[in-house]
Amino acid sequence: MRVGTGLILLLCGLASSGCNQKSTDELIADLKSGKEKEGVIAARSLPQGEAEKVVPALIEALRHKGSDIRRSAAIKLGGFGERATEAIPALEEAAEHDRDARVREAAGNALTRIDPAQFPPYSPIPALIEALKDKRSDMRRTAAIKLAGFREHARDAIPALEEAAEHDRDARVREAAGNALTRIDPERFPNAPRAGRR
Repeated sequence: MRVGTGLILLLCGLASSGCNQKSTDELIADLKSGKEKEGVIAARSLPQGEAEKVVPALIEALRHKGSDIRRSAAIKLGGFGERATEAIPALEEAAEHDRDARVREAAGNALTRIDPAQFPPYSPIPALIEALKDKRSDMRRTAAIKLAGFREHARDAIPALEEAAEHDRDARVREAAGNALTRIDPERFPNAPRAGRR
C-alpha cells in the first residue's frame, strides 16, 4: 500500500512540474509587473527562439526601475546576438548613462555580442572607476576589488583608487582600494595602506 501511494505521489509530482513552465507571454507579463524577483526570473527564462516578441520586451525592461531587472535584460539581449540589433540604441544609452555600474557593464558586453565590429570588446574599467564614487559603500568596495583583478591593465584607475584609499569614509573601502593599488602596481605600492580609523 505504501509503495502504491508513493508511486502515485511521484507521478503527480512529475506531472505537475511540467505544468509550472510559463509561456512567453506570461514571462513578458512578469517582466513588466514591477516586481523585481519575478522580473529577473522572467528575463533569464525568456526563450531565444522568439526574438521578434522577446527583444522588444527586453528593450523596454532596460528602463525598469529595478537595476537587477535592467542588468538581466541587458545580459539576455546579448544572448540574442545579431537578432537583437534593434536593441542597440537602448543598450548604448544604458552603457553610457545607467546609474548602476553593473548595468552599464552588462549593456556594454551585450553591444559587443550583438555587433562586435561596431562595438569592440567592452572594458568595464571606466565603469568601475566611476563606481568608486557611488554613494553606496558596498558598491565602492566591490569596484575596488574588481579593479584589483585587472592588475596592470587597470592602471587608469590608480588616481581614483589612491583617492579612495586615502579619503573614503568607509574603512573597508579604503582597505580594498589599498589592496587594489598593490595588485595593479606592486612596485609603486608594495604594501597596501592600512585602513586607518576615521
